[in-house]
Amino acid sequence: AQGDECCSRHAIYSACTYNDPMGIIGSHDSYCRSIRGRLAELMTQDCFHFMRPEVPEHEYSFDTDFVSGLDEYTDEGRPIRSRLTVTMYFEGEQREFVHRWQTQGTWDIPSNSGTTWNGHGNKLRNRYKEGPYIIEIMERFEKKPVDCQVTPDKEELNAGEVIDIELTDFRDVFGESSREFNRIIVHAYAGEIMNGEECNIGPDYKVFRVNDGAITVKYKAPYDCEEPEDRITVYSSCDILPLSRIPMNETQIYERLVEKTLDIKCYDAN
Repeated sequence: AQGDECCSRHAIYSACTYNDPMGIIGSHDSYCRSIRGRLAELMTQDCFHFMRPEVPEHEYSFDTDFVSGLDEYTDEGRPIRSRLTVTMYFEGEQREFVHRWQTQGTWDIPSNSGTTWNGHGNKLRNRYKEGPYIIEIMERFEKKPVDCQVTPDKEELNAGEVIDIELTDFRDVFGESSREFNRIIVHAYAGEIMNGEECNIGPDYKVFRVNDGAITVKYKAPYDCEEPEDRITVYSSCDILPLSRIPMNETQIYERLVEKTLDIKCYDAN
């Protein structure tokens, strides 16, 4: 899914567990409602939303766990009596760890034996505000390509000639190599992309997964010679979910990555 200026991402609350012998958080239901509300308040924005668990189009999930009655100590020697852990996962081919936030309830004074639930909530807010924020976390995890190298076998072709075009060096906004689950769409203005998966956008568009970062596109130059050149365009996509949830043909364009112009040689038969 995508918005005008970002890839829209969605998450569900997948687990809400606790072991609270100190009775800090009250009932299980109230704890789950409270932590879910706090996470939604902290993280919801135009490009990121929480959804109901039964909605399948989510990319991420969150597990929360609270435990009290601990007998641990900080590096400074302060007793730790309780701990809240929030863990974010990517729901891809396999569930994959993305990020974790954790707060500790320390025994500061006798009347505050492990901090209150509100204390944990305030600490969670502070942890999140220290950064990175949710958008950067997802960007660094997904590594969506913003650039790549386009290398054709040749840049001057005869009409109807078939060549390989190598797409390599997919890089994200931080200069890191793109993740394998990212998809790209390749379009030929006049010629034909002969491999790749069909795309609902149109017959001239083909879909590929980044996989190991090297894609060979088979291109066929046009026969009609109405244009002296052809333009190959590579687009990124917001679609990163497994094929079982978003088939290749349903892949949508996000933004243009790069264009390559090929010269088409046509000879007058007369």
